[in-house]
Amino acid sequence: MPFVISIVGWILHYIEIYLISMLFLSGVPYLHFVPIYPIAILVGILPITYRGLGTTEAALITLFSTFGVSPANIVSLSLLWFVLTFIPGFLGLILYSLDGAQKEINYQKGQP
Repeated sequence: MPFVISIVGWILHYIEIYLISMLFLSGVPYLHFVPIYPIAILVGILPITYRGLGTTEAALITLFSTFGVSPANIVSLSLLWFVLTFIPGFLGLILYSLDGAQKEINYQKGQP
């Protein structure tokens, strides 16, 4: 069952990023987009830059250039996706930090 949930999650993730990419990459079919995106992600996780900034874009520019998409559109898509994934994580960090600080205050007061 966890495997099925994981597969469904990845399918939804690809649909989400494809729908966002339709703003910038007009004319790229979904079945061509699906194999390109994970290659760019794999290049992006190489420990060269912070969170793959630059390396992911270079991979996307190289792979999507066969479809005639401008590099500016590809970089815009990649940076938008970076912001959309960074902001929730950053907000989670803030909320987690505030919760941890409250637990520390309660611990020092002797409250559970």
